Amino acid sequence: MNKNDFYCEMVLSEKIKVNKVFETEHFLAFHHTRPSFLMHVIVIPKKHITSLKELFSDNKELITEMHEIIDYTMRFVEKEFGGCRLTTNIGDLQETKHLHWHIYYDKAMMK
Repeated sequence: MNKNDFYCEMVLSEKIKVNKVFETEHFLAFHHTRPSFLMHVIVIPKKHITSLKELFSDNKELITEMHEIIDYTMRFVEKEFGGCRLTTNIGDLQETKHLHWHIYYDKAMMK
């Protein structure tokens, strides 16, 4: 775990409860604790990985599992809403320095 990391400190330590969508040994998908969209799911690795760059350079064994859980989660959102977006940030755009993906849908996206 890493200090000053919401996902390590609060979610993975279970200091707060989250509504899980899917979970594997290495990844967790859950409904965002403060959603910005009608449907807003977060996918995180359970191991502290700072960004996608670190995953690609130091954790190649997790890439296949990452694709599988993201695919499952996107299908979960798409089944209910007909589509979704997937985003992640790197560097200064990361508010939380723990790799995470936003999988989301909002009615405004359909305009």
